[in-house]
Amino acid sequence: MKKLVRFAVMTLCVMMCWSCIDEEDFDFDRLSQTTINPALGVRLFDTEVKLSDFLNFDSLLADVEGMELISRNDGNGEYLEFVYTRSDTFDVNDFVGIIDGMSDVSIELPAISVPDVSSLVSSGVDLSDVSVAYPALGVEMEDISVEVPEIEEGVSIDSLILTSGGIGIQSSTVLPFDVYIELSSSGIKDILTGMPYTQRIQICSSTGTLPSNSIDLSGYAVSLKDSVGQGDKTFLDLRYRIVIDLASNLSSTGGDFAVNTTLNIMPLRIDLAYGKVGNAVVPVSDSIDLAYFDNEEVSNFISSGGIDFQKLTFEVETATNVGIGAYVVPNVYSITANGLRTAFFAPTDTLRITRAPLPGQIGTSSNILTTDAAAIEVLPNKIHYNLDIHFSDRLYDQSYPAFVYPFSSFIAMNTRTRLPLTAKLTDLHYETETSSLNFLEENDYIKSAELNLMVENEFPASLEVNFYLADSNGNIFDTLFAKPLVIEGSPVDSDGNVLRPRQDNIKLELTAEKYEVLRQASSVKFAIRLNTSSDSGSNRPYVRFKKDAAVRINASVKAITNITF
Repeated sequence: MKKLVRFAVMTLCVMMCWSCIDEEDFDFDRLSQTTINPALGVRLFDTEVKLSDFLNFDSLLADVEGMELISRNDGNGEYLEFVYTRSDTFDVNDFVGIIDGMSDVSIELPAISVPDVSSLVSSGVDLSDVSVAYPALGVEMEDISVEVPEIEEGVSIDSLILTSGGIGIQSSTVLPFDVYIELSSSGIKDILTGMPYTQRIQICSSTGTLPSNSIDLSGYAVSLKDSVGQGDKTFLDLRYRIVIDLASNLSSTGGDFAVNTTLNIMPLRIDLAYGKVGNAVVPVSDSIDLAYFDNEEVSNFISSGGIDFQKLTFEVETATNVGIGAYVVPNVYSITANGLRTAFFAPTDTLRITRAPLPGQIGTSSNILTTDAAAIEVLPNKIHYNLDIHFSDRLYDQSYPAFVYPFSSFIAMNTRTRLPLTAKLTDLHYETETSSLNFLEENDYIKSAELNLMVENEFPASLEVNFYLADSNGNIFDTLFAKPLVIEGSPVDSDGNVLRPRQDNIKLELTAEKYEVLRQASSVKFAIRLNTSSDSGSNRPYVRFKKDAAVRINASVKAITNITF
């Protein structure tokens, strides 16, 4: 500054010398003093303070799994929104399990009369293809259909595709012939060929009894039906015939023989089941812990009644291989520290889960429920939601039967809870410090100074700003202003959205004495206090905040000098 003033004085002197016509006529005793007041301007500082400087939600949410704070634009403006996301896959394998416990089927036959084979042979009768059968050949086979036990109330099976299981055959028949049992079923069909099941199995040999046999039904489709006319009970259709090969013992003199055979339905492991489930329910529940609002960093500035989760949105996306329609009645509610409970949705609100259209395909659905959560003005500690899945036979297209995979049924559910944040903030403060100020270093020629603040405020909240002057040890010894500057907040609409940033040009006079105090400061601390603005009725409405919203302050000084020569 001294160099600048000296340069100005020297320049004036030179100009005066150039204007002289005759040096001898120049009388220094007759010169009078001259005063000039040039204005000198200098940039003081630039600063930008963001919402994250006031309150770093990201760090608060770092340990909250599934929770994040995002910026969203709903067409009316940008705002901050808490989003809680959870993905789960629920096994729903309790509809049908292994069908076991079917009662054994004992075949109790009257004694079978076998003619004197030896006499027939001696009479010249060719017995190579002659047999004795019960029931007689040409007559319908004996019906021994097996009742399928009820799985549980409301659940019934129309048909099955099996992965394992079958029919066990035990026989204590002692006949001097080869004896066979013929089994058939119109309800058991080969998956590949579609042909009904039929098989002849040897149960006795002319040389003695045979070990137990079993029939493997894996790879078969089983249709259940009322095959014996007994009301609404379901049966596994099964029929038999006993056949004795007379040519297996040509020396037998015949007689009456007993046939003792038992059929046992071994446990049937089901790959796919068609039928009805009644009104089965799969329980699903979860909760969102909002304990971070109890954090001292937050609770000091957001008191009870100072936050509102406006228009909470609940989104559910599902994928399932179950061919039965289902729905969810979202029982979502918040609980405060003192136990106050607030429900978000009405009992009539439902979310439909689309079933798988065909076996091997996946049914998907997407549902959104929105509630006006204005009642949630008391800060909740938790948000609970129960999303029990209700399966119902009436919720599917009758053009294709309902089905489930008993051992691999699932419903994948992604839930997203959106909590648009509106708030009233009280005395939220932020401080920063700078030592790289561009104040004019000399005060000898300063008459007065003007502080010029260009302020752009994107917050829907008013700001109180002051500058604290600190010495080389960091001790504050004065303030720039006797009381903080008040900078109004940006205007908002009825939903609390910022309409436009507020821009102000603030000019403040500084005396030479105050300027001298500034010159002595080693650093300046900026203190900014934020309070949500009041409306015309002095009520503070809830407002929305942009995540990257900021206040920007550009400060400069125009000094008026006082130079006399």
